[in-house]
Amino acid sequence: MIGAPCNLSLNALWSQRGKVRRFAILAVSSRSAWVCAFVLGSTLLSGCKTLSLPAINPYGGTIFSGQSTTLVPHHGAAGGYPAQGSAFLTPPEPKKCYHGEPTGDGKNGKGCALCAGAGIGGLGKKESASDARARCGQILLTPTRIVAPVGGEVILLAGICGQDGNLVTKEPIEWMLSPESVGQIIDVGDENKGKQSSFWSRSNKPSVEKVDVDFARGRTSSEEGRITRGTARTEDDLPVRKGQTWLSLSSPSEGVSKVTVMAPESAAWDQRRQTATIYWVDASWQFPQTQQASSGQTVTLVTKVLRAEGFAPAEDWLVRYRSLNPEVARFLDQYGEVFEKKVDRNGNAIVEVVNMQQPGVISQANATALFEIEVIRPSQAAENMPELPLGRGTVQVTWTAPEIVLRASGPETAVPGQPLAYSATVENDGFAQGENVVLSLAIPNGMTVQSISVPPTRQTGTSFVWEIGALGPRQALDVQVVVEAAAEMDARIVFEATAASGIRKNAVVSTLVQKPQLVLSVNPDPTSTQVGVGEVATFNMRLTNSGNQTATDLTLLLEAAPGLSHIRDGATQVTREIGYLPPGKSVDVAAQFVVEREGDLSLKATAQSARTIVAAGTASVRGVPAPQRVPQVDLEMRSSTGANPIAINTATSVQLFVKNTGPVAVRNLIVGVKYDPALAPTGASAGFEPNFANQFLRWRIPELAAGTSSEFQVNFSGLAASPDAQVVGSLDSEDRVIRVMRNVGIPVVGSAIPANPVPPPGTVGGINPTPGPAGVPVPQGDLAIAIEPISKAVRINEQSTYDITIRNISASNQQRVELQLRLPEGVRVVGVSGPSQDGYQFDEAGRIINMAPVQTLRPQEPVSYRIEFRHELVGEGRLIATVQSSTSREPASAMSTITTLPPQ
Repeated sequence: MIGAPCNLSLNALWSQRGKVRRFAILAVSSRSAWVCAFVLGSTLLSGCKTLSLPAINPYGGTIFSGQSTTLVPHHGAAGGYPAQGSAFLTPPEPKKCYHGEPTGDGKNGKGCALCAGAGIGGLGKKESASDARARCGQILLTPTRIVAPVGGEVILLAGICGQDGNLVTKEPIEWMLSPESVGQIIDVGDENKGKQSSFWSRSNKPSVEKVDVDFARGRTSSEEGRITRGTARTEDDLPVRKGQTWLSLSSPSEGVSKVTVMAPESAAWDQRRQTATIYWVDASWQFPQTQQASSGQTVTLVTKVLRAEGFAPAEDWLVRYRSLNPEVARFLDQYGEVFEKKVDRNGNAIVEVVNMQQPGVISQANATALFEIEVIRPSQAAENMPELPLGRGTVQVTWTAPEIVLRASGPETAVPGQPLAYSATVENDGFAQGENVVLSLAIPNGMTVQSISVPPTRQTGTSFVWEIGALGPRQALDVQVVVEAAAEMDARIVFEATAASGIRKNAVVSTLVQKPQLVLSVNPDPTSTQVGVGEVATFNMRLTNSGNQTATDLTLLLEAAPGLSHIRDGATQVTREIGYLPPGKSVDVAAQFVVEREGDLSLKATAQSARTIVAAGTASVRGVPAPQRVPQVDLEMRSSTGANPIAINTATSVQLFVKNTGPVAVRNLIVGVKYDPALAPTGASAGFEPNFANQFLRWRIPELAAGTSSEFQVNFSGLAASPDAQVVGSLDSEDRVIRVMRNVGIPVVGSAIPANPVPPPGTVGGINPTPGPAGVPVPQGDLAIAIEPISKAVRINEQSTYDITIRNISASNQQRVELQLRLPEGVRVVGVSGPSQDGYQFDEAGRIINMAPVQTLRPQEPVSYRIEFRHELVGEGRLIATVQSSTSREPASAMSTITTLPPQ
């Protein structure tokens, strides 16, 4: 029969504390008879190779203490240890079974008749292929060399590897212990029909037996089996493959056992036997424990090695120490990386290590080194035993020391009077506690302390001391000091940290304190060197950083002499924030002041950095009598249809633009429109005063500021044919100083265009619906709206009031009448009153107001609103009011010009 493949190798290693150990040993403690203290692991390799089993516990105490072992992989250089081979070399690959004459290549023979099953002894008797495989097979034995503890029990596995690479089953095996050997055979294996068996299991076949203490017979198994330790655990069992058999032996004394296994029926005489050598040793050892010491301190490592079951010292045995971190620690006295020491009469091998690579020079104050320790039994010529490495372990040694680290930071440049913040951190980066830790600070004369984050223990003039005392590992103290330099200096802020054992650290922060090199130029605008009283003078300023450091916290203070006031709020002192100015950069600033009197008027500009004046400049203008300012107002008229004729009942409109082009404001202006009887007015801007009998409309402008304008519009419909229906606009002041007239002609022709013309777009308001003289049509639309005043000028920061009136000019009720106001920029609502108690609502920008709707507005019924504004921005804008109902045909609008003047 064919058994398991021959390419089988068992390699077992010990593992403890995560460190790998490697020994090809299998044994049990002498104190635990018939209990197997081994763990086997199997790994498939190529070819028919030998097997390797574990034996001695490499950590000492006792040899094979009875505890279980764990199967782990071979360790290499990456496992933390130098790459080393096994205790013994792996046997060479066995040769193949060739018995015939070699061929020309010298490798392959012709084969043999026995291997092919041709016959036996030339008698021509045929045999099976299995018999032929057995006769040509190679005996395999594992282990072939092994170290075992005295009193332990060693298991040997054997099998016959046929030339097809598989183990041969049911083949006889003989075991022989040489006469000069120590120890004796304990038991021989036999298959038990697939069941688990133990060391003391006996075969019921007479051909399998222990004949004597030095001779036994066995047979390769025909089924897989397992040798157990008599426990429920399976990880410590020894598997027996199909085609294998086993033998156990022991020795009560040190020495060498040589066991020869032979396949008696194999015809391959040079491959049918193998010999295993077992070295029985009596030893136990104890490796040093993990140690910790102060940096620079010598650490003693003691390895204890005993014999005679722990009662006698293993004198003259060798213990080899190796530093796995030679960059951290080495051995005294030579500062070497490897040190070998013999075991003394007390059983101790003592060495000294220190974290130095040469005398007096500490390699690393806080570091950990790992040392490998190997116990070696010297060679014994009398016992025919070579040098045997028995156990290997590691020990960790840590050196600790306080590492005081001082870090400091602060500004590199500053200006006098600027707050300067300096920070210092004292930290113990070591693994030992720092004692008597003290932090000190010295600042130069001319600096004053503004604040300290941690109060110092002592303070003397410009020196500050913090007595920290004990500072544990990874602990730190942070201190921040804010100082101020009164004058220019090259300051050195010195921090120092000290601790016991002569530790001293320094940190210096250098700060250059100097005034920024700034240049400030102040000049009046070239067109404003002479300014009339009441007019505006413009001053131009440029601030330039001509130094090599950035100026920070910059402000520009403008101080005007009496007779000058700022155009915005009338102030005589104005501050502008500059912020910071990099080297070589400039910033331009312009300011406008109103001239209030005649004479030389000066403006002083001062640049400050951190409340310190760094640059200044002055400029003057001359106030002269104000030139005679004649009011000038212009009037412009436009027709929406231009010079084109319109038909009867066709709409057109005329726009009037009133603009103050003079240097002063004008008051009490009257804008009038005289229209031809061929035209019928259908709508006009709010606030007009009608005189339908005289075909005349007019508006009043209480005040029109210089440079501002107002717009008016009248909508007409062709009433009768006329080649040139004139619309004459007039502009008059109450004092008759202003008198302007303009006119436009609108041709009206007869046509078949239907009546009820639609007013052109742009109608701003509705005419009073009170019926006029015969021939004058009723205004179109359902709602009329008017704003009073239609134009008003108010100075900045003052308030104004506007009345808005809505009238239902239709013959039916208007439902849900809603008013919307659009405000100009710079005008803020401070009060609203109206017919609704629900108030009003702004949009997000605050520029549109929606009044609560009036639910019903009966025919000819008016409703009024009063709006109060505050003027906050100089300029001109338009207030637009729009009204619409849910039943009206189209909305109606009105507009008023709001002018905000500068302060007087």
